[in-house]
Amino acid sequence: MASRSAARVVARGTAAALGARGGVALTAVVLASCGGAAPAAAPAVEERVVLVELMERRRADDALDTLPLFHAADLIGWGDTLVVVDGGNDRLVLFDRALSVIGVMGRAGAGPDELERPFSIAQWPGGVVVGDQGNTRFAVYGRDGSFRRTIAAPRIPFSIAVGSGGELYLPMYLPDTYLLRMDTAGRVAPLAPRPGPARAAPGERRPPITLDLVAVTAGDTIHVLDNERGRLLKYTPAGRLVLDRPLPVVTRELVEERTARARAAVGALYAGGFARRMVVTPDGRLLVLVKADGVWALLLDPADYSGTALRLPESQPAATLLRDAAAAYYAPPSLFILSQDDLVRLRITDPPPP
Repeated sequence: MASRSAARVVARGTAAALGARGGVALTAVVLASCGGAAPAAAPAVEERVVLVELMERRRADDALDTLPLFHAADLIGWGDTLVVVDGGNDRLVLFDRALSVIGVMGRAGAGPDELERPFSIAQWPGGVVVGDQGNTRFAVYGRDGSFRRTIAAPRIPFSIAVGSGGELYLPMYLPDTYLLRMDTAGRVAPLAPRPGPARAAPGERRPPITLDLVAVTAGDTIHVLDNERGRLLKYTPAGRLVLDRPLPVVTRELVEERTARARAAVGALYAGGFARRMVVTPDGRLLVLVKADGVWALLLDPADYSGTALRLPESQPAATLLRDAAAAYYAPPSLFILSQDDLVRLRITDPPPP
């Protein structure tokens, strides 16, 4: 890890109010590549400044109620369309880039084209797949909005990813592996062996659903974010571990602190989550929403997990929006973030020269 003094950079510039449109100078920390299979230290860092500008905002609890969602859970980008999981209303809501509603998919129930407490979504070949928690299944929709099929599932995890052939990757707390891989016929098999320190001790009891995150990049390369240990792991499509790195914002001290706190609170080894979401950007990078030391997002190269950490001080008005984000979609220069009550479009650009 970089020293704490190197990690604690501050934002440069002045924040404008974000009631309508405003700019915020935001520090971005560039993470250099680090070689070796399991480094003791995170990549070296250097800082640059980008500009964050609020472009659009919709709220579900203001006087005008401009966001027709209840307990929004997740979102993805789908061409020029945003697809938001409206968990409280058992449906998917489609928005354009200006955050105007352009369509709805699904309705409440247990039959075809019906959902009950959906809360995860991923792109599927030719469409999207939705984790339907209440019905313990996945629902597949085509690009034209038509319902295609359902796939029964053992459980619906918090994070899902899809391979090029439609296979689903599901994080589960299994003693020796991170994932279940489920084919399009619903057959499952364990995948992604856990390194020794991440394996369950004999007799240790863990919840079957974890906060671990998964993403799949080009060539069906699999990325697992171990949210308990604060590490990123890369696997081949066959499940062979080829890279194991600490999450750039996570120090050993932070892991030990959270582990001790979790043990004291629940009497079990579970340190909670260092990251909230991990998704693939249109240009193939990994966007990770994190919560550590003022950093709110990482943009990482899937080859070696080098990249950029975006930091915003808590004193800035945009910090609350970013801190509360449950999901995000990044299509440069626009960053779309979703919380339970907000859907926001930010623009991230380099500042003008002095």
